[in-house]
Amino acid sequence: MGNRMTKDDHHLYQPSALLKEMNLLSVLRQDPFASQKTIASKVGCSVSSIHGYLHDLEQRGLVRFNRHSSHKVEYFLTPQGLEHLNELQGLLLEEGARLHKQMLEHVAEVIHRVALEGFSDLMVIADPDVRDFVHRAAKGTGVEIHVIESGFDSEATDAPGSNNGSRAVVVLGAQTDGGSERLISRYEEQGVPVYRIPPATP
Repeated sequence: MGNRMTKDDHHLYQPSALLKEMNLLSVLRQDPFASQKTIASKVGCSVSSIHGYLHDLEQRGLVRFNRHSSHKVEYFLTPQGLEHLNELQGLLLEEGARLHKQMLEHVAEVIHRVALEGFSDLMVIADPDVRDFVHRAAKGTGVEIHVIESGFDSEATDAPGSNNGSRAVVVLGAQTDGGSERLISRYEEQGVPVYRIPPATP
């Protein structure tokens, strides 16, 4: 087992009820005649739950229905619904900026902690959208960074060389797959320490 570092204030992106509501309103605005199956697919929930969501939005005065036939329903956002959607989209932008700053600070902290333990060669296995955070956070630390995106083909990746005590592996905010785990095992066999940063829980 590798080392596990945890942080109470480590938050990665998590879906929320408000995000689902924003996506649902966006779908209805863009495609008023969308079927409930299409809506469910775009929002990311079950078809059986869509009726309840739509009924809730109607009760709150955000959405109205216009039934053209038994199989054709038109959905449209009320003025209150449009205003609510704009508010949610504004909140999403604010939250994105906050998470961007928080992620950069967290990655920097992880790299600095590893550097203080004497490691100067850091292999980071992370989701693609974390790559820029890692390189920006490593500036000025003296740590050489190698980022491998989760989901890569481990057979196409060079086997780790001999470990001289300066290398460490960090699995950062990534849902590791078989390829990632095989590479991690190869590093562990070389005696390279592996630090796993678990995803945040809602």
